[in-house]
Amino acid sequence: MKISTQTEVLADTYDLETAVRMIARAGFDAVDLSLFNMAEGEESPFFRDDYAEYAQKIKALAKECGVYFNQAHAPFRMDMNAYLDGGAGRADVFRRLNRAIEVAGILGVRNIVVHPVHCISYANNDPDALLEINRDFYAQLIPAAQAARVKIAIENMWQRNQFNKQIISSTCSSPYELARYVDVCNELADCFVACLDIGHCALTGHDPVNCIHVLGNRLAALHVHDNDTLHDSHNCPQTMSIDCYPIMEALKSIGYEGELTLEADYFFKHYREDLYPVALQFMQQTARHLADVFEGK
Repeated sequence: MKISTQTEVLADTYDLETAVRMIARAGFDAVDLSLFNMAEGEESPFFRDDYAEYAQKIKALAKECGVYFNQAHAPFRMDMNAYLDGGAGRADVFRRLNRAIEVAGILGVRNIVVHPVHCISYANNDPDALLEINRDFYAQLIPAAQAARVKIAIENMWQRNQFNKQIISSTCSSPYELARYVDVCNELADCFVACLDIGHCALTGHDPVNCIHVLGNRLAALHVHDNDTLHDSHNCPQTMSIDCYPIMEALKSIGYEGELTLEADYFFKHYREDLYPVALQFMQQTARHLADVFEGK
């Protein structure tokens, strides 16, 4: 099993080129490209006129460093209420997502995580109506995904209770709902897979081992991190509440073929910047150990 980690904090602290070099130097096999800075404004280099050339440059750098881009994460902090209202807000959401998918294709990414439409009012919402909203949403991304030869990975999510602000279930929190979303969207075009976020499973009370078995061959991507089951801590695996050993065994049992991808960048926040390389090395060693468990070593 290959191991990967995201670029979010390293790219924000330094730049994307430095992040790729650091991830490779730490011993990861692959890189998960965080495209969160495409959610607002136009500052991302992937909105420049030469974005395609820049993406090719980053891809060449990764190859030179001995790593590859296995997956990417599309921007998700856009105003989805504006999306639901239609008009210019909806057009802007698709402009950003379609560009992210195109960039992922240039980099050779197999799967790009695109959050479902969620965190809208759920108190009296019909799950079938929510599925229809998301089916229409994902349908608009099919042409870009097909052109880029990239699969869209749907992720299990969470939201906050509007009264007490505690974390509760959201779209696709249940593995059965996530599996349904993947299947329904694949009826439109064979462009969709599941990304299981291990931390989100714990936050919404779903056993990740059961989630893995329910998803089966739909599962093509992972977000692996740890938390205390109350806060979305995105911490290094095996440092808080989630036991990853049975998770690795479950992945092995379904014949999972993807990478073990960390989404644990908040782990860096425990340290000053001068210790980021050390923290990254520890994250790599943890991920490699879990990959070895998967391989039966």
